[in-house]
Amino acid sequence: RRHPRRRADYMGDGLGKVGTLIQARMNSSRLPEKVLLPLAGRPMLGRVLDRHRLMRHGGTLVVVTSDSSRDDAVEKYCRGEGVACFRGSEEDVLDRYYQAARAHALEVVIRGTGDNPLVDPQLGDELVECFADQRADYATSKSVDVDSGSMASRFSFSVAFHVQAGAPVSPPQPGALTSSTTRS
Repeated sequence: RRHPRRRADYMGDGLGKVGTLIQARMNSSRLPEKVLLPLAGRPMLGRVLDRHRLMRHGGTLVVVTSDSSRDDAVEKYCRGEGVACFRGSEEDVLDRYYQAARAHALEVVIRGTGDNPLVDPQLGDELVECFADQRADYATSKSVDVDSGSMASRFSFSVAFHVQAGAPVSPPQPGALTSSTTRS
């Protein structure tokens, strides 16, 4: 099932290449294989991809999974959907994201999860626009409509690089992070 690409891979104002990394694994302690379980006749990961594809500013779409053989099914599903799949460390999630961002030359990353089909593409686009307007290193959104973990978290690749390299990252100063979007 292929979808037309209406996504902007590059942000204006020199922010660089944007990508959406969706974490999806078959190994779940509460509900194993949930990312490929059917939800209204389509695997949950397919529903998640459909929602993220509706974002205008989502950029390159990549599913990030582990290199465990259990996740071969995730990679196979991605091939059928025409979506890139990056495989990395099963134990080190940050490294998996970092390596996926490097592999796709992403400078700005939108974070999604493969078990949350309730992503609001409009709110995601508003978050990306706020991130760009504020030139923030990190932005996240909270929606009272859905679980707060359901929206994309955004961080610049430079922040991930500093964390990956073990360099200290200063917390934002009070009032410095104004790129927060809340919808009631």
